[in-house]
Amino acid sequence: MEKGSTSSDSRSSRDIVLNAAIAEFSEFGLSGGRIDRIAQRTNLNKQAIYYYFESKEALFTAALEYGYTQFRIEPTNWDECPSPIEALRDFIHAAFYAVQIHQAHAALIIEENRSGGRHIASSFRETVNSTSVEIIGTLREILERGQDQLLFSKDFTPENLYLDVMSMSFFIFDHRYTVGEAIRRNLADAAWLEQRCAHVQRVILAALTEKK
Repeated sequence: MEKGSTSSDSRSSRDIVLNAAIAEFSEFGLSGGRIDRIAQRTNLNKQAIYYYFESKEALFTAALEYGYTQFRIEPTNWDECPSPIEALRDFIHAAFYAVQIHQAHAALIIEENRSGGRHIASSFRETVNSTSVEIIGTLREILERGQDQLLFSKDFTPENLYLDVMSMSFFIFDHRYTVGEAIRRNLADAAWLEQRCAHVQRVILAALTEKK
């Protein structure tokens, strides 16, 4: 169980610990992660970390949950982007690079799925649901506007569109070393990543705008 305080200083220290925990667990996994190293990463002592989190497992759960709160995609500003096609293109671009920024958190997601989801508790569900509802809600608005204007196929649902965008973005970052070898590309190359993002945009938009 997590312990906490409402003070801004405590919140700041807690966030520092959680970011360090994400870095530690993404590199070493839950079994290999060490509170000692997390303390070194934060310049805090172990007692300070245990003040907020009573165990390593509790810290992993909180770090996993915290990572979802950092993954944000801004809602569409329809005054600046009136076209649903352009809005979706912007959304895909934002999601693609958000995944790149949060690669360390993605490693925790993989770890949690490998463990059978044993750290998924009620607070975690609330956080994940809140994040996904917000993102899917943005996609729903884009999709419905495009469908109303007869630009997008009505066969698509916001949930499936969300899965398409996220899976096509996550894959190359989560598997960057093996995929890089397989296709003989440096997946950290900015120009190549921009080309890949443009490809994801084309594939999804081509499916959405396909005429039957």
